[in-house]
Amino acid sequence: MMNSSLLGCVPRVTVWLASLALFLAACSSSPSSSTREPTDTSSDVSYAALVGASQPIGYWPLDEQNGSAMASAMPGAEASYLGGVQLGEPPAIDAGTSVFLDGSSAAIWLGPSDSEYGRAVAAEDAITVALWVRVAEAPESGEVMHLARWRWYGWGIYVVDGVLRAEVWEVSKGDDDASLEPAGSTLEGPSLTTETWYHVALTRDATTTRLYVDGAVVAERMSTGEIYYLAIDADDDCCGTGGGVAFGRDADVDGNYFHGWLDEIAIYPAALSAQTVAAHHAFGDR
Repeated sequence: MMNSSLLGCVPRVTVWLASLALFLAACSSSPSSSTREPTDTSSDVSYAALVGASQPIGYWPLDEQNGSAMASAMPGAEASYLGGVQLGEPPAIDAGTSVFLDGSSAAIWLGPSDSEYGRAVAAEDAITVALWVRVAEAPESGEVMHLARWRWYGWGIYVVDGVLRAEVWEVSKGDDDASLEPAGSTLEGPSLTTETWYHVALTRDATTTRLYVDGAVVAERMSTGEIYYLAIDADDDCCGTGGGVAFGRDADVDGNYFHGWLDEIAIYPAALSAQTVAAHHAFGDR
């Protein structure tokens, strides 16, 4: 985990209950299935309302100018900017701002994997992780840069040698109804070029896991069991960390930092439909 002296140097961000009303104002009713549809994709709807229509459990526009509150759709969650984060950068969409991560120390830290919020985004069945991303420079050979990560196991979105990938760890039941060993499955997307904003989404339900780029499916596979999560005490962890949830690095591990811009991060407790993902991407083309 990050030591106490480092955490003391970064702003702790408390999410206010009032932000829930802002981001979920477009919600009309709870969906009855694991796939959520937008309630309004008209030209006058805001991006926040478009996201809110799908009822996220976390939504971070990243519009802060000076390290003030990082708004989220989940009241009571905490988050921190770590290291060399530059706020107030040009946005992915024509609204608000983005943040720039320096590739060596900057990240967005949501908390330990066994925290209240870590457990909230550890859905066993259906989940969507979505964000806008822009790579600053071509990575070195073999370089891994994490965009979003729940560890241990869990799920992740990352870039390897410039190629976008997503990973989900699953565990299924054997004939005797005992859990088998967890296995990770990787979805591979396209190479990401510099100076281009991409909308990336990982969706997963009990039947299918998909990776979207710019509103289109670039890879998919059958889901084989529940998502597997392991949250342990840092003292019992071989790496001395215990697990965590973060954007821009390998969760609580001091490594695999992302070098570039992130914007409009959201996590949903359901697999967004292809229509919804396409609508979110299309907003950036307006």
